Amino acid sequence: MLFAETQAGEEPFVFDLSDTLNNEEASSPVKTRFSNSVEMKLRKFTRRSGFLSSLLRLNSSLLLDTGGDSLYVSGMLDYDEAAYRYDKRLRASLYELYGKFSGSEYGISGLQISTGKMRLSWGVNDGKSTIDVLNATYFRDPMANGRTVQKWPSWLLRGEQATDIGNIEAVLLPFGKDRKMPKHNSPWEPGSIHDLREADRRGLISFIEHPNPKKPEWGVRYIRYMTGGDAGFSWYSGFTDFPALKKTGVSSVLMEPVRQRTVSINGAMTAGGSFFRAEISFTAQAPVYDDRGDLYYSDLTQMIAGFDRNLDGGIYLNGQLFL
Repeated sequence: MLFAETQAGEEPFVFDLSDTLNNEEASSPVKTRFSNSVEMKLRKFTRRSGFLSSLLRLNSSLLLDTGGDSLYVSGMLDYDEAAYRYDKRLRASLYELYGKFSGSEYGISGLQISTGKMRLSWGVNDGKSTIDVLNATYFRDPMANGRTVQKWPSWLLRGEQATDIGNIEAVLLPFGKDRKMPKHNSPWEPGSIHDLREADRRGLISFIEHPNPKKPEWGVRYIRYMTGGDAGFSWYSGFTDFPALKKTGVSSVLMEPVRQRTVSINGAMTAGGSFFRAEISFTAQAPVYDDRGDLYYSDLTQMIAGFDRNLDGGIYLNGQLFL
């Protein structure tokens, strides 16, 4: 159940500044918006007793906007009665905290600078994307609904310059992505990770977890907005979303992300009342496991094509093909 004006992770800058919640005058130099939502989720296996999760979440966000520069902060307060076996029942989390600065305010037309902890998406942004690589999947809850909560924001610096031939965007993550791995004995813990953690606790092996190497990641993107569609190109150098398992000795295993580079092209267009999207990406030397569980590296090509359309009677149709 969700009762809110705005869901967590939704783009906070798409709204009518004339309609503020604080009844400010239109001439006020700073516009504000304070939003809250309450969300409840109950999850369980049909063949097991007890709930896997009984999450009750309060989402809160605050936006301050001067018309050129903006500051946005959002966070979550979670209470989960079923989490006591593997995690805290009560948890407060900062989701996003970033500022946006318009170059026009400082004499640089078409420039926008963003800095802080934010969720920035590249790609078709529709269900699944092969180039949405700037934020880590939230592995502590892989059953989370939709992309909004499946991705965890990163600390980054972003610059975008609008030109006559398109927009050029550059992004730097000084500490890399912020991965949140499943807790030991949680319902979301992969079986292979659970077995390694148990063997480490019994002293049978040495299992070292290093999910966040704190090394920089960076990327660039070009996108051209046109009447009825857009097209873009991107390149990103970062680390794998899920850490790779590497044997470092006879009885020692290291879990650590592997650096990889992804290049992609994507586009979208409208035709006959429908909206079509497509993207293709190529990743060199992506980590893969063979049948014995040994790690090797192979080139990876991914493609997504999708469409959506609003039908009569309030029906919305959406489809997506992933190869």
